[in-house]
Amino acid sequence: MLMLQRAAETVSGDDECNDPAVLLACALGSTGCPAKCANKASEEDTAKGSVIDGLPIAGDLSIAVADYSSTVKSAPAIGTVVFNAVDFKASEKVTIESIKLERIGLSDKSAIKWVWFEKDGVAVSAKATLNSDGIATTRFYNNYSVSSTDTLDLVAELSGAAGSEIAFKIVDVASTAKNVSFNTETTTYRTTNYTVAQIGFAKKGSAASYKVGEKTSYEIGRFELTNNKNGAEDKAIVVKSLKLKNAGGLNLSETFKNVQVYRDSKVVSKNVTLDSKDMTIYFDEDILDSGKKAQYTIMAEVAQLNEVNETVTLQLKKSTELVANEKTTNFRVAYKDIANNTDLETYTFKGGKVTFSNDSSMAKTVNGAQSATDVVIAKGTLTISEPVKLSNIILTWVVDSTNNTTWVKDLKIEIGGTTYETTQSVSNNTITFKTTDDDIYVSKTSDVRVLVNIASDAKDNATFTFQT
Repeated sequence: MLMLQRAAETVSGDDECNDPAVLLACALGSTGCPAKCANKASEEDTAKGSVIDGLPIAGDLSIAVADYSSTVKSAPAIGTVVFNAVDFKASEKVTIESIKLERIGLSDKSAIKWVWFEKDGVAVSAKATLNSDGIATTRFYNNYSVSSTDTLDLVAELSGAAGSEIAFKIVDVASTAKNVSFNTETTTYRTTNYTVAQIGFAKKGSAASYKVGEKTSYEIGRFELTNNKNGAEDKAIVVKSLKLKNAGGLNLSETFKNVQVYRDSKVVSKNVTLDSKDMTIYFDEDILDSGKKAQYTIMAEVAQLNEVNETVTLQLKKSTELVANEKTTNFRVAYKDIANNTDLETYTFKGGKVTFSNDSSMAKTVNGAQSATDVVIAKGTLTISEPVKLSNIILTWVVDSTNNTTWVKDLKIEIGGTTYETTQSVSNNTITFKTTDDDIYVSKTSDVRVLVNIASDAKDNATFTFQT
C-alpha cells in the first residue's frame, strides 16, 4: 500500500493561513482552523460586495443558505424548483439592489431558464437568465430591504435534459451594507425525468349586487382549486400564493379592508395585500391532497365607497401567478387547463344606505330678516352605514314670483361641522343650489344644517318653499 504523509514543518504568520490543510480546515469550519486564520478568512469574506451609488452605506449584512445539504438531490429536468431557503441578517436596515449568482456543477447554460428570489411564493426579485459566463444577476423589486432577519427562497426554472447537476453560488451582492458576508453555495440538484403534480383553477359562485351596509362583509370572489393526479403517485400540494387583478372599476385598496380567504368555513389566508388594481393572497400552509378539490371564497369589509354602481371582477392574468409546490419535494406544480385572463364572477356595489332625518324641534316655517346671514332653514341627521362619497348635493327652492329669485343670496350646507359652498342657477320660479365640491366624503353619521343669507332688497312676506 502506498501511503502519503505530509512532511512535518513549522509554518508561521500568513503562510500558515495559506497552508492547504489549514485552508481546508477553515473552509469546513473545523477545530483545526487557527483563530487568527478564521478571523482572516472572515475579514476577506466581509470585504466582498458592491455598494449602491447615491445611498448611505452602513451596517453589516450576512447571507447564508439555511437548509444546505451536501447530498445531491433530484429535480425535474423541466420545471420549477425551490433550491434552498436563504437567510438574510442585517445589523440595521440594509437595502439590497441585486444579487449575482454563478452556476456551478456539471450542466450547460441551457439547462437553466430563469433564477430569482421569492417570499412566501411571491417573487421579490426579477427573473434573471445566465450570460455566456454562467452568471445571472437578479434585481430586487421595490427597494427590498432587511432590517433584522428575513428568509427568501432561491427559485430556478429548469429547461434542460436529464442528467445535469446544478447548483448556484452567490458571487456578489449590491447593497447599502458597509460589510457583507455571503460565501455560500446551494444544494446540488441532479435533473431527472420526473412528472410533477398538476393544479387546476376555475371560477365558482354567481354574480351579485350589494347595498353597502346590508351586511358586515361581502363575497368578492370565489374559485375552485383541483389537485389533478398526474401519474401513479399520490402527491399532496401546498398552495402558497395567488395574485389577482381587478378588471372592474373599483379601487381595491381604497374600497376594502380586512380581506380574508375561506376554504369551507376556515380562514386559510395569512395575509392579503391590496393596491388599486391588484390583490395578492398569501396562504397559511393550505394543503390539497391528491385528486381532491376545494372551493375558496374571498370575503372583504368595505372601508369606504367612493363610486357607486362600480364592480369587482377579479382575474387570474396568467397561470404562474397561482403558486403551489409539491408538499414532499418542494417542486413547483404544473398547471392543468388554466387559461390566461380567467375572470371570476362580477360583484356590483350600488352604494350604501344614506338617510336624512329632520330635527323634530326645527320649526316648519322660518322667518328671516333682510340682510340676515347664516339663517338656519333646515337641520337634521345624516345617517350612513359605511363611509361614503357624495357627488354633488343639489337643493331647490320654489319662490312665489320670478322677481323673488334674487332674494336668497347664498346657501351653504354644513355636514359634521364642515361647510360646503354652493352655486346657483335659476329657471322660472325655481332656484337650484349645487355644491361646488364634486366629492364630499362623509365617514360617519353626522349632523347637517342648511344656512342661507338673505338679500337686503328682499320683499317683506316673500315665501320660499324648500323642495328637495
